[in-house]
Amino acid sequence: MIPDPAKYRKLISETMSAMRVSNATENARDVLLKAITDNETTNRLILSNADFFATAKVSVQNGLIYPQASERMGFVSQIFHNDQLELFMAMRNPATFLPAIFQQSPLDGLIDFTAGIDLHKLRWSETLSRIRDAVPDVKMTVWCNEDAPLIWPQVLRHILGVENAWKITGGLDLLQDIIQPEGMNRLRAYLDKHPDISEDQLQQVMAVFLEKFAIDAAIEEELTMPGWTDALVSEMTAIYEEDVFVVESIPGVHFIAP
Repeated sequence: MIPDPAKYRKLISETMSAMRVSNATENARDVLLKAITDNETTNRLILSNADFFATAKVSVQNGLIYPQASERMGFVSQIFHNDQLELFMAMRNPATFLPAIFQQSPLDGLIDFTAGIDLHKLRWSETLSRIRDAVPDVKMTVWCNEDAPLIWPQVLRHILGVENAWKITGGLDLLQDIIQPEGMNRLRAYLDKHPDISEDQLQQVMAVFLEKFAIDAAIEEELTMPGWTDALVSEMTAIYEEDVFVVESIPGVHFIAP
């Protein structure tokens, strides 16, 4: 079941805020599920929220990406302690992640936004390790946002909990945003002629079409952070790429790569 976000985002947020004062009641889970599912029976409930760990204003504080992530996952684990929880999350290069959330933040100044943090010390591996320590029994699946167009079918299958043999729709949704219409039409025609293509082969084919028909303006991100230099962006990108290898080695974290 994939319910309307309006049914649960505010409700879960308010529940977690209350848990900072006192533990959740014994019937908290049943109350939430009743509101979210309208009492319908479901074996797998999929909830999504880009601001689940924090709003843009407080996404980066004290040198940490999502400092409240472990606490919030702890609250969810308490509520659904008898259920099998899974966390799915994309990482993003801090060199593009920070400008994106800065634009969403109500804060005017860059110094106020980053609170004087050292940009060279931001690590997704640190965030994920904190979550891992807080909720060791929660399955975690992560990927790089930069890879998403090529691995989206695989990501969807993991979220849905289905095998590769299952046919799904929407696997090309992200790719079509960065590829020319002609290329997209040719790709769909190719896939129609090869319905039994494997997951690995699909990624290879998608990569070939993207290389040939990419929309340059759609894949090149313009950075507008005051005072940032090309050298700083390159340094942050190199650190991010190294950090991805650290993430892949975190026990209990499944990393989806192209």
